Amino acid sequence: MECSGTEGAVSLNWGQWTVRAFPGLLTARAEAADQESLRRIQDLLTARLQKFGRREHLTVNWRRPAGDA
Repeated sequence: MECSGTEGAVSLNWGQWTVRAFPGLLTARAEAADQESLRRIQDLLTARLQKFGRREHLTVNWRRPAGDA
Protein backbone atom coordinates (compact mmCIF):
# COMPACT_ATOMS: atom_id res chain seq x y z
CA MET A 1 0.00 0.00 0.00
CA GLU A 2 1.27 3.44 -0.92
CA CYS A 3 -0.20 6.71 0.37
CA SER A 4 0.35 10.42 0.04
CA GLY A 5 -1.70 13.32 1.38
CA THR A 6 -4.58 12.89 -1.08
CA GLU A 7 -3.85 9.65 -2.93
CA GLY A 8 -3.49 5.97 -2.08
CA ALA A 9 -2.81 2.78 -4.02
CA VAL A 10 -3.21 -0.90 -3.16
CA SER A 11 -1.76 -3.72 -5.24
CA LEU A 12 -2.88 -7.33 -4.92
CA ASN A 13 -1.81 -10.42 -6.85
CA TRP A 14 -4.96 -10.18 -8.97
CA GLY A 15 -5.27 -6.42 -9.49
CA GLN A 16 -4.94 -2.97 -7.97
CA TRP A 17 -6.85 0.18 -7.12
CA THR A 18 -6.02 3.80 -6.56
CA VAL A 19 -8.07 6.44 -4.79
CA ARG A 20 -7.77 10.22 -4.91
CA ALA A 21 -9.41 12.73 -2.62
CA PHE A 22 -10.72 16.06 -3.89
CA PRO A 23 -12.88 18.55 -1.99
CA GLY A 24 -16.29 16.84 -1.79
CA LEU A 25 -15.25 13.95 -4.07
CA LEU A 26 -13.36 10.69 -3.82
CA THR A 27 -12.38 8.95 -7.06
CA ALA A 28 -11.28 5.34 -7.38
CA ARG A 29 -9.72 3.45 -10.26
CA ALA A 30 -9.69 -0.35 -10.29
CA GLU A 31 -7.54 -2.42 -12.65
CA ALA A 32 -7.25 -6.18 -13.15
CA ALA A 33 -6.19 -8.69 -15.79
CA ASP A 34 -9.70 -10.15 -16.22
CA GLN A 35 -13.34 -9.26 -15.58
CA GLU A 36 -13.74 -11.63 -12.62
CA SER A 37 -10.78 -10.07 -10.80
CA LEU A 38 -12.01 -6.58 -11.64
CA ARG A 39 -15.43 -7.39 -10.18
CA ARG A 40 -13.75 -8.75 -7.00
CA ILE A 41 -11.78 -5.52 -6.57
CA GLN A 42 -14.83 -3.36 -7.19
CA ASP A 43 -16.95 -5.36 -4.73
CA LEU A 44 -14.23 -5.26 -2.07
CA LEU A 45 -13.61 -1.53 -2.45
CA THR A 46 -17.32 -0.71 -2.63
CA ALA A 47 -18.03 -2.58 0.62
CA ARG A 48 -15.16 -0.87 2.44
CA LEU A 49 -16.03 2.62 1.21
CA GLN A 50 -19.71 2.23 2.05
CA LYS A 51 -18.83 0.97 5.53
CA PHE A 52 -16.53 3.94 6.21
CA GLY A 53 -18.94 6.44 4.64
CA ARG A 54 -22.13 5.12 6.22
CA ARG A 55 -22.79 8.26 8.30
CA GLU A 56 -22.37 10.50 5.26
CA HIS A 57 -24.58 8.20 3.13
CA LEU A 58 -21.72 7.58 0.72
CA THR A 59 -22.64 5.89 -2.55
CA VAL A 60 -20.23 4.22 -4.94
CA ASN A 61 -20.80 4.37 -8.70
CA TRP A 62 -18.48 2.50 -11.06
CA ARG A 63 -18.16 3.39 -14.74
CA ARG A 64 -15.89 2.39 -17.56
CA PRO A 65 -13.43 4.95 -18.90
CA ALA A 66 -14.54 6.65 -22.12
CA GLY A 67 -13.55 4.56 -25.12
CA ASP A 68 -13.66 1.17 -23.32
CA ALA A 69 -15.86 -1.45 -24.91
